[in-house]
Amino acid sequence: MARPNDGRSNVFSFSLASAEIRSDTIGVNHGCSQRGSSARGACSRRIAVVVAAVACSLWLLVPSLAADQDHSAGDDPAWVAYEQGRRYHRARDYSAALESYRAAVRRDETLGEAYYRIGRVYEDNADLSEALRYYRRAISDGDFRAPDLEHQVYYRIAQVHWKRGAYYDYEQTMEAFFARDAYFASEEYAEERRNQLELLFDRTISRVLILYRIPMTFSQPAHSEYADYLVRSGRFDDALPHLLQSLAQILTEAIEEYRRDNRRYEFRVLSEFLDRVEEERPDIAEFIEESGFYYDIYRLGDALYFSGRERRGREMWRFITWYDRPPAELEALAASQLASPEQPTPPR
Repeated sequence: MARPNDGRSNVFSFSLASAEIRSDTIGVNHGCSQRGSSARGACSRRIAVVVAAVACSLWLLVPSLAADQDHSAGDDPAWVAYEQGRRYHRARDYSAALESYRAAVRRDETLGEAYYRIGRVYEDNADLSEALRYYRRAISDGDFRAPDLEHQVYYRIAQVHWKRGAYYDYEQTMEAFFARDAYFASEEYAEERRNQLELLFDRTISRVLILYRIPMTFSQPAHSEYADYLVRSGRFDDALPHLLQSLAQILTEAIEEYRRDNRRYEFRVLSEFLDRVEEERPDIAEFIEESGFYYDIYRLGDALYFSGRERRGREMWRFITWYDRPPAELEALAASQLASPEQPTPPR
């Protein structure tokens, strides 16, 4: 059953936070495609091609204009200074960017976006203590006009903790980040989330997608990253909800895009859908791959198998070896796990 979009991004038109997170994912290898140029040439003119920012530059965030496009500076002096800072920041003139952002804060002490961008300048220059201080000020003192950017602050704080090796703080901040996604965290949808996991355990991921649609949110790339961290930490049961969220959001996005031109199409089987888009919509096939879908399938195999659901885990690994789209690294890892699944073997 499809859920209301609740203000989430339209198909293939991602929010700022999703695009920024996707382009800056520490420790998660999404296997950037080497076949992307031809697929991109086939992209529909409707598609906002943010998939090119998918985690090839893992965890090195590329500043985005997307969050600010709907917020015209007009005659507001604070926003004039903020926009000027953004231009300097994109040009990597960090001193001028800091000066402009600080001018914006002097003119409006509640401008959360300016505090956040000051933190980004410091993080870009490896001053993690100052970055953390300004991210926290963005939360405590800031009032955001771009809600997606407010979500991003929590994510950046988590990344600072990761870079400093403060893994407990990283976990706590990531949990606070996910708590901002009502569908993943609220009691209102708790039964749906349990049902989805039971379908995954008892049936297939295809069955989950037949009954549920989970629109892409700002948190999708972070779910993939955090699941990788949890699998590497041996917390397989904890990783499963995050993997299912990431996979379901990617597939929902892909299915809804395909149905724009194929209104009568009804999703039934994952492999059939992947074959169909490979032949008819290479842009969608590329989006699926570059969103880390096959890496999440492989991690799902590890999480299922080593949490005691061996048959389901083997099905995930077998899918990786059977289907011809996953990267060669994953095919080799999956074949190794099928032959001798002694311990989790995360991708590099």
